[in-house]
Amino acid sequence: MSPVIHNFLEVHAKAHAKAFTVENIIVAFRKTGVVPFNPDVIGADVMAPSITMSSQGHQLQMPSPIRSMSDMIYRDLAWRAEQEEGDRDLLLHPQAAIPPCAMTPVCSALNDLASTSASFLILSAQPPSSAQIPAYKPLTISPFKESRYKDLLNQPPRTQVEHQLMEALRESELWDTQQKYNMVGMQAATLLQGTYVARVRTSLQEKEKKDKEKKNILFGDGMPRVLSDQEFVDIVKQKEAEAEKKACQKAEKSRWKGCYTIVIQQWKKDDEAQRARNKETTDQYHAQLAAWKAESETTRKEKRKPGWTKPKRGNIEKGEPWPKHADFEGEEEVNTMDDDSDVDEVAQDDEAELD
Repeated sequence: MSPVIHNFLEVHAKAHAKAFTVENIIVAFRKTGVVPFNPDVIGADVMAPSITMSSQGHQLQMPSPIRSMSDMIYRDLAWRAEQEEGDRDLLLHPQAAIPPCAMTPVCSALNDLASTSASFLILSAQPPSSAQIPAYKPLTISPFKESRYKDLLNQPPRTQVEHQLMEALRESELWDTQQKYNMVGMQAATLLQGTYVARVRTSLQEKEKKDKEKKNILFGDGMPRVLSDQEFVDIVKQKEAEAEKKACQKAEKSRWKGCYTIVIQQWKKDDEAQRARNKETTDQYHAQLAAWKAESETTRKEKRKPGWTKPKRGNIEKGEPWPKHADFEGEEEVNTMDDDSDVDEVAQDDEAELD
């Protein structure tokens, strides 16, 4: 800290300590009608009226990258206006209306942007996940209210000029209201985009962190190290232990994966055999049921009882559940199958047929 700043803070702190005493604060509050509350101390005649629609957009200064882009727009508008008011000879020579690159609003904005915190936007290299554009500062939008000139606009115009002025006022208020609606939509879209970008940056940073951990980097700061230093030796041992642990986990996972593949193949063979047995049992049941129905129809016409009872379905085997990874390496289930779905569908069809 420089001596000038240090002396200034020292003097300023002493002045504050002497001025801001309890007695002075109480007197100031009493004089201004704060404590005890007295609204008559400061009357309405000495207060500035509050204007609902302010002509100022931002009370806070915008970040430098946004100011550069705003200046580019202003310079471009000014340059276009100058060209429209220039000599008509430019119509015969359109190339004369194109200013040199150093003077164009775009080039000026790029030069200004290169010296700001958002310079990574104009660089050829890919920006890192830590790069961040300036945060958007939403504008304070006043509530949507009725026209402040409602009583004035309800008066009948007495002259043609008054009628034109009233129409101009209505048009300007309509434009102003529409601009407020547009501003609400733009700010909402900007906030949503900012939220999306923040989440994407977080995901990208996590991915970069994982990729960095995969690399065999001990310190990563580029500083030299003494190989016999105890810190260096401990880091090397830790890295070697982590690499050995990962290799063991990878080998174990590969072994369990091979076992799981064998179990799945055997399960598929058993499942196919079980389905085939269930199909054979179901086909026999359908054949017996058809014969029993024909016999029942004949006995009904002859008015006698059938010679045998209604056949019943045989036992339907239930398949084993799909093998899970959790049974092998403690992971979540890879796939789930409804093994009894075909059997249940057949049973439902038979019941409907009997009804």
